[in-house]
Amino acid sequence: MEKLCDDITSEILIWLPAKNIAQLRCVCKRWNTLSREANFIKSHLRRWINNNDKDEILLVYNRGSPLKAHSSASPDIELINFIKFPVNFPSEKAQTKYINVIGSANGLICFSVRYYNDPVIHIWNPSLSALLTVPPYAISIPPHCPNAEYYFWFGFDPKNDDYKIVKFIRVRHSNHSVEWLQVEVYSMRSGCWKLITQSPPSRVTYFYSDAQVYVGGHDGHLHWRGFNDDLKIQTIVAFDLAAESFSEISLPDPINLDHDRLKLGVFGGKLCVISLVRGDCDCEVWVMDQYGSWVKNGFSHFHKDGMYHPYGFTLKNKFLYYEFCNEVIHLYDPAAPFNKVKPFQKNMVTKRYASDYRIIPYVESLVWVTPPTC
Repeated sequence: MEKLCDDITSEILIWLPAKNIAQLRCVCKRWNTLSREANFIKSHLRRWINNNDKDEILLVYNRGSPLKAHSSASPDIELINFIKFPVNFPSEKAQTKYINVIGSANGLICFSVRYYNDPVIHIWNPSLSALLTVPPYAISIPPHCPNAEYYFWFGFDPKNDDYKIVKFIRVRHSNHSVEWLQVEVYSMRSGCWKLITQSPPSRVTYFYSDAQVYVGGHDGHLHWRGFNDDLKIQTIVAFDLAAESFSEISLPDPINLDHDRLKLGVFGGKLCVISLVRGDCDCEVWVMDQYGSWVKNGFSHFHKDGMYHPYGFTLKNKFLYYEFCNEVIHLYDPAAPFNKVKPFQKNMVTKRYASDYRIIPYVESLVWVTPPTC
């Protein structure tokens, strides 16, 4: 191995899982330096995301129970001991701790742990068993504001090669008016929070986070559906992680807001709108081909007998949905020549909590989560 040039050594190491590469860093200084280079980390990440020969690992999460790992090849079988969450989940009787997965990007998973006080945010790389506790933010919910709530989102900023958390607080006053407090952004590269001057659009008084399959980093933007109180306004609010600014995007024109149930997701790395037409359970998918321009995807007209709840698409464009009649999550692969639909474990999810579940693609990642000190 000592006689091999760095290019050939990289091509060999890049096939190894992140955990094994981290262990090989102790072998010699040359391997340690090579495996920490930004280009090698990015190439390793692309190779694992785009490897069509390898089955996806999907982490199924509910806010009241630990993560469960399933292979896309046999989603009905749980992969025991594949992954261990870095904090303990509370028992069903314990109400002192609330764990919420905020999002994921490039193998990093961001989650919050809340006791009686403000949420504590963590960024976790399960491939390397590395955990970062994010420092406290500057603005908290004001005291004696029972109608205030936190919003947190996590994504990747490709222009600055940075991972960021966006936090803002919605306060509803006694006169029913809504105020957005100053927005804060955390940068993992700098290790600090900072306040930004721009706020969400004033006409938007409520956000709905559609993401139930966490595949963050759609063109360096975060997206939510925005409403006003009487639901007369429905728009897509975007946050540019590089410019750290808000904008609005119109929904696809053909969508009938009165008859369609909408959900935002990611298809092929691009923002998409999943439209469920009421009555016939027909599903159409609109993909943002260029930013602000919608194209109807060939996945359109997916049809299931009976009601179902869509979770969205995996990194390899497989569709996840919950079927109410038999209470089972299904994985639908439109590219498969046969056996396109595969069920997860039966009774894994109940009708009552179907929308509370989140599915996180597991990605082998060498991205380290220890930031410099502010």
